[in-house]
Amino acid sequence: MSCNLTPYEISLEVKNYLDREKISLRDVCNKFNLLKKDEINLGLVKPLNKDFLLRIKNSDFKVVNRRVLDLCEFLKIGVNQKILSRTSMTAEFQNLERIALEHPSLEQKLKSLLAEVNDLLTTNIRR
Repeated sequence: MSCNLTPYEISLEVKNYLDREKISLRDVCNKFNLLKKDEINLGLVKPLNKDFLLRIKNSDFKVVNRRVLDLCEFLKIGVNQKILSRTSMTAEFQNLERIALEHPSLEQKLKSLLAEVNDLLTTNIRR
């Protein structure tokens, strides 16, 4: 059971999938459970429910277990993809993304602010 993604990164990937596919939590659960029906009946796989999927989407979990990996496989999320090296700024960016997830009305303001910071830094580097 190998995974190179953090729970937070999995959460972002799940949210991106839901946004991209414009699919509800219930529909994802229904499709997963239908596809995995035989394995669920044999007790090899736990059925997917909205509460579990919502916890994953909202990064309200700490352990990447078999159930999380089954969801990632179903959503075609590459859990073994190469992750960029971590820097001390990663935590700050994750905090900003968490705030944007929790307060969607702030997302555009945060993007604009980061773009302005980028422009300011780029301008100062060129001097």
